[in-house]
Amino acid sequence: MPNHPWFKFYPSDWRADQMLRLCSPAARGLWLECMCLMHEARPYGHLLVNGRAVTDAQLGVLAGIPPDQTANLIAELDAAGVFSRRDDGVIYSRRMTRDAEKAAAGAVYGKRGGNPALMARVNPASKDGGSPRVQNPEPESESESESDSRTLTNVVRSLKGEAPWTPAQKKAAWQSKICVEAQAIMTDADYARFLVDWAAGEPAAKKTAERIDAALKAAKARIAAR
Repeated sequence: MPNHPWFKFYPSDWRADQMLRLCSPAARGLWLECMCLMHEARPYGHLLVNGRAVTDAQLGVLAGIPPDQTANLIAELDAAGVFSRRDDGVIYSRRMTRDAEKAAAGAVYGKRGGNPALMARVNPASKDGGSPRVQNPEPESESESESDSRTLTNVVRSLKGEAPWTPAQKKAAWQSKICVEAQAIMTDADYARFLVDWAAGEPAAKKTAERIDAALKAAKARIAAR
């Protein structure tokens, strides 16, 4: 991408990312610092400095975070699936790399007069061999914002009881409740370790989640009995 002093950031997308919201405020803050570093990196969207991968200690210095906390915060983000890794272990942002690919394709199409797939639909030749007809192009597919909007609308409808919950929504809502309660009763370090172990399917973390679930159900039953 061009060396812009800015990059695309959508607050609504940031707040709607359920897995990111499950991470601690410290982990989310570190990810934002990583995004700023990845904006300056080449290839774009990769966590590199001068073309080299950064260690946890170096990332802590760059982000202003104690080095002994950086590894746990990265593990927390990793367990939540916030970022991806290349085969060599380098962290990268899926969203930022997609934006870079779209920008590169747009620059190529711009030099050629537009996206050929759309140009053929905008100006198809007339049947009588005359001048091409100008038409309004229809989108090939919905934009990410439209897709996100529809997803959020479905979630809101489910919360209002206007639409049935999907299994994925039920699981996400249950995980969110467990994580909110766990974060309230654990230290930041213990909470980060719990997320990593739970995502890895560790028995101890599963039992912790089950105990929290049982406590929430018991509290709900007590309230209903009043």
